[in-house]
Amino acid sequence: MTNDIMVCVMRHHSEYHQLVLHETPADFEAEYAAIRAAFIKKGTSLNRWLRENKIGRQLAYRALRGQSVGRRSLQVRRQVFHAAFGANP
Repeated sequence: MTNDIMVCVMRHHSEYHQLVLHETPADFEAEYAAIRAAFIKKGTSLNRWLRENKIGRQLAYRALRGQSVGRRSLQVRRQVFHAAFGANP
């Protein structure tokens, strides 16, 4: 990745939402920790949610940590955000 922040714009229910791919691994780690905490607060876990939704744990891990930024990875990031926080990023 470059030093610039990568931003992908997605269309959802007639509104545009930005999915920001962070500059540093530390930013991804902080976000990953917040996602895991949000699932725990809901009485479940990220891994359980991934299993229930038939999403590969390794794909999700790479997507959430910025190690994979392909179309499917971005879709997984959006799904996880929606499930964890009730909204798209």
